[in-house]
Amino acid sequence: AEAIEFREQLARANPSDAVNRLELARVIAASGRASEATDRIAALIGERGTSNRVRAQAAELVGQLVRADHSLAARSSSFDEGIARGNAGAVLARASMAEALGDAEQARSLLGGVSGPLEPVAQMKLGLIALASSREGEAVSRFERAANLDSDGTMTDAIAFRAAGPRAQLISLYSKTGRDLAAIRLGQGEVPTSDSRGLRSLMRM
Repeated sequence: AEAIEFREQLARANPSDAVNRLELARVIAASGRASEATDRIAALIGERGTSNRVRAQAAELVGQLVRADHSLAARSSSFDEGIARGNAGAVLARASMAEALGDAEQARSLLGGVSGPLEPVAQMKLGLIALASSREGEAVSRFERAANLDSDGTMTDAIAFRAAGPRAQLISLYSKTGRDLAAIRLGQGEVPTSDSRGLRSLMRM
């Protein structure tokens, strides 16, 4: 209760603080009010002022909540308006819900339609889904795409609490598939991460 009160006070003092509002939703969910938390997350993702990093984190939180309580999937319609407006964060949230329910195909379908600033996150998640299904070739392609789109890790680092980022995943996969030189060079950062042509040359090794 104290954590909720503290976050609510911060929200009243600075309503535009999306990070605090996400944390408020998190503590509300932890208090047993997961349905309310899901609705709050949907509203936060839908607001124009919410940064894409926060949208990505919020989408992951929705997936965690649904994984713990499948009945929350009934609230997926909360994200429909955002999806209809082309809000990629809402698409990520729906994909996270599908993944949490074990519907990897629906998650893949939704993530495949994400473009713009959140595409690196979608590609990273597609890579993780492929990896979980032992489709290493597809995983490499997805992680490479994410790394090219997000060379400095600004977006994919937003969900690094879930799994290692695309570059770390690539180093591991390159090593497993005998592309040791590519793994070493990528790990040492000899090729600038902002140089997509250099990164593509590593991919061919």
